[in-house]
Amino acid sequence: MTSSWSLYSPALKLNFSGKQDVYLEIAQKYKEYIELGIIKNGEKLPSKRVMADKSCVSVITVAKSYDMLLEEGYIRSEE
Repeated sequence: MTSSWSLYSPALKLNFSGKQDVYLEIAQKYKEYIELGIIKNGEKLPSKRVMADKSCVSVITVAKSYDMLLEEGYIRSEE
């Protein structure tokens, strides 16, 4: 059984610095958490809609970041 990773445990700290696209910032933070083992293999990420609502960004932005993570092999989809 896979556990569900909570957006707030630990918090996904996004700063939206404006130096790069928001979807890249989201993807970079997830990469960091995965590489550090904060997000474990098999843990589920928040849905695109939940992540968008909690981060105050569009679902399309989150989808782009999740797609990037999927393409780079950081996550896998069970859809």
